[in-house]
Amino acid sequence: MNNENRILNKLKSKWPLLLIFIIFIFFILPVLITKIHISTLFDFSQTGQIGDTIGGITNPIIAFIAAILTFMAFYVQYEANETQKKQFMEVRIENNVFELLKKHNENTQRILYDKVYEKWSPFKSFFHEIAVLYWNLKNFFSEKQILYDEDEFLNIVYHLFYFGLNYESKVILEERIKFQYYEEFLNFIERYSFAGYRNQSYEYQYRFDGKQNTEVVHLPTRVGLGHHDELGLYFRHLFQTIKYIDEQETFDINDKYRLAKIVRSHLGAYEQIVLFYNSFSTIGKSWIENNYIIKYQMIKNIPLSFINFGVHPETIYKSKIQFEWEENNSNKHF
Repeated sequence: MNNENRILNKLKSKWPLLLIFIIFIFFILPVLITKIHISTLFDFSQTGQIGDTIGGITNPIIAFIAAILTFMAFYVQYEANETQKKQFMEVRIENNVFELLKKHNENTQRILYDKVYEKWSPFKSFFHEIAVLYWNLKNFFSEKQILYDEDEFLNIVYHLFYFGLNYESKVILEERIKFQYYEEFLNFIERYSFAGYRNQSYEYQYRFDGKQNTEVVHLPTRVGLGHHDELGLYFRHLFQTIKYIDEQETFDINDKYRLAKIVRSHLGAYEQIVLFYNSFSTIGKSWIENNYIIKYQMIKNIPLSFINFGVHPETIYKSKIQFEWEENNSNKHF
């Protein structure tokens, strides 16, 4: 539509000159050449010669102009059709994204309204369970004097959280992360309140900001049941939604970010925190490999003060993600 308007504007700006040219050729020039006799060689007083001359000169010009105008008309229509086609594609893509987002919200509601989490915030509970596993495993490693890499350690913690502490998960963990201390750790964590099923209280100690702290958290289920049933579908669908947006060649990066931002706005603070731990593990490594976390700022709304264990998001994504709390401190608006 913009190209069409631009061409029409150009034609409108030139029409006075075209009108003057037509008046001169068809009305003024015939009078001049029939009334003014330069010599006997150029005597066009006979109108038949004039008509033949004008016709012979102007017919090719008129035909050429007609061809140009016809081409311009077809080109304008082509541009309009292409623009309309692009707009149609963009609308269809956006509708597909909103359908995917609708399905994501259904997956979220399925978790939120699970009877197990009645009167609880499930993603907050997930975060606290990861914390319980992290500090207990850290204490276990310290007791056994086991050396570990912090990144791999956090990967082990998330696997324990995701697959749970049972026979089936033991097989998976041995295949995925070679966690040879599984049986010993299982015995270690059973020293805590681990026997019941619901409304469990867990106490763990940790060091933060150079101080020894004690934290007591209450969970709707016992630690170690595993959450791949709830979170497997949730994260797979969320990833595919962002991947669908990223693969649309019709959109530039700004349009893609706008759509991804709409998806991110449906993720609560604790959902983004659990997404961070998921992406940091080999289970959710595709988030990092495809650069979606940075490219679409998927965890920018994390309250950084909530995280008191493991690798900190601010440390990993410093200068790569503008976290919301930084924007607020800089008097910026989100």
